[in-house]
Amino acid sequence: MMEAASFMDKSTMPEMGNAPSLQRRVERLLKDADKLFSLADIRRYCHMLMKDYYANLKPTPYYTHETEQLRKKECHFAYALTMTYTSTLPKIVQWAKGCIKEYLLQEVQEERERCIKEFARMEISSRWYQIKNDDHTWRIFSQNIPFDEANRVSEICEFFLQLDKICILTDILNGHAADYGIEVDYTTATSDTAKKTAMQKSQKPPKPRETMTLKRKGCLTEGHLTLLYMKLCKEGWIDGNEADFKALFSGKRDEDCQLTWKEPYGRGTLFELFRQIINAELAEVADGYTLSAILEGHFKDPQGQWLTSMDKGNNPNSKAMPVILECIKMLKASPQQILEGSWGEDEDFASIYDPYDHQDLQLHKR
Repeated sequence: MMEAASFMDKSTMPEMGNAPSLQRRVERLLKDADKLFSLADIRRYCHMLMKDYYANLKPTPYYTHETEQLRKKECHFAYALTMTYTSTLPKIVQWAKGCIKEYLLQEVQEERERCIKEFARMEISSRWYQIKNDDHTWRIFSQNIPFDEANRVSEICEFFLQLDKICILTDILNGHAADYGIEVDYTTATSDTAKKTAMQKSQKPPKPRETMTLKRKGCLTEGHLTLLYMKLCKEGWIDGNEADFKALFSGKRDEDCQLTWKEPYGRGTLFELFRQIINAELAEVADGYTLSAILEGHFKDPQGQWLTSMDKGNNPNSKAMPVILECIKMLKASPQQILEGSWGEDEDFASIYDPYDHQDLQLHKR
């Protein structure tokens, strides 16, 4: 691939050199790249761990549990992998737009190879070749990451961001480009798996109920949505499947997304939360739709009835506003800020509603 076609920043990367150990590491990663960088199951296990973490954040003994969990490197790994997921997607999408479809798969293959070579240079990645898509090997690998060394935070962030790039490129090569909003001509694919996956995705039958979702901006990553989902569940505001919550931000028609608004502060609070998200330019409403209509099409009340009349001027509850402001600040933070724990240091955003909220969100700061 021509140098100008790359979307990755190589300014901080050293030259490859001829070190035999580095060359062997590159060969191992390239040989099994499709397996080593397809992390669907690992992401699911990490989600489970993070949900358990949030479920156990209680006022008493809050600090003891938090400290105990954050000492575990697998908890740090799960958090970092979750928060950086799709954080590099906007650059990849922009890069793909500049390529003619029939050549895109070839360029994705070449770009992934180049990214893997850069990934192999990182000391932290030296044992990634041992990873399997299970609930065991990633926990062992997490012990190699120096989360407790403050002077290596940038190195750790770089590792997870580079990993995210490679995993997205791998998913594209394996037939999942549509999941990321990228158009690929899979008739040029050399992989039977990619062709089969792409064919299955294109043949999904239409669903019966049609609604519209919000369209999230590029700065709002999968990791942000996961953290927001966990936050709202912990506050007792919503109930429902995480995938359905994320589908609310998919930007596409989604007919079977169902969530429950548990109404701790009335429907005006739900409307205000999403209004703040839109005002912060983190998401937008498609032309021809309203925020009220979208929320009414995806949320039910505790009795199982679809929400209605959200455009009647219900006011948000003032007690909930500090939590809403914390959510917005969290969503506006960069993945690196969240990993470093630096985004939550402003005391002005510490919640007066729950003294543990502000402490809760600084998961990575120790």
